[in-house]
Amino acid sequence: MLFARKALVAGGTGLVGSELLALLGEDNRYARVTSLGRREVVTAGRVEHRVVSFDHLDRNEFPKIDDAYCCLGTTRRAAGSDDAFRTVDFDYVLAMRVRRNARAPFDFFWCPPWARRRNREFCTHASRDRWKRR
Repeated sequence: MLFARKALVAGGTGLVGSELLALLGEDNRYARVTSLGRREVVTAGRVEHRVVSFDHLDRNEFPKIDDAYCCLGTTRRAAGSDDAFRTVDFDYVLAMRVRRNARAPFDFFWCPPWARRRNREFCTHASRDRWKRR
């Protein structure tokens, strides 16, 4: 059965996001899948990639979508500092969520970093606690 849903994946160039893109690209329920990432990547089929600055997410035009998947996350080592880590794991995800509320309604699915990392770090738990308060 074919559906005409449209999906957006934030963080489509990362470990989890790239796997999700592959799955959604093969899923006949989706007519189009748009990936948002910081760097250029090669896509195929129904997947379209857009290079964006997550620091200025409000300046980007989103396509009309039915489902948004947020796969943003990093490690403290890759981020380089606790502040940069919190920016990616909290601020960027919040910006996606706020963007969702500002536009036409769509389903928002979040793949939180602590759910996909076996060795949890304190900073990640602090981010999770801030999310619970929002």
